[in-house]
Amino acid sequence: MQSGTSHAHAQPPPLWEIEFRVAELTSQQTGIALVAIKPDSRLLEDLHIDSLDMVELILATEEAFAVTIPDNIGQQMFVRQPVTIAVLAEIVRHRWGTGTPERKGWFIRKPSPPDVTATPFTQLDGAISECEWLKSPLYE
Repeated sequence: MQSGTSHAHAQPPPLWEIEFRVAELTSQQTGIALVAIKPDSRLLEDLHIDSLDMVELILATEEAFAVTIPDNIGQQMFVRQPVTIAVLAEIVRHRWGTGTPERKGWFIRKPSPPDVTATPFTQLDGAISECEWLKSPLYE
């Protein structure tokens, strides 16, 4: 399966095939040897995948299978125990045909916040001038 391929009208492949491809993706994303990854390998406990690796794996899975995995499923992976390669493959099969999510706005640079001028103040009379601020200590 290639990134960006649409599976909207196709039947999902057999679960074992999805499991194998998810294992391959996990190996590619984490650097863990493919022979060490089994369908019952737990992502957190056995493969020691942290939250950033998990997000990257979910994004790679969405791209590879052209599916959209809802954000709440990614969050549940840290609550629902244990999450295995087989569980992730079942999610892919269940979400088959949903298409890859749009992410074109993710990398647009946000405008810088405006510069803010700070004006020191005192508790007695309010704001003080720059001359007073620079000439004398602000404490007694």
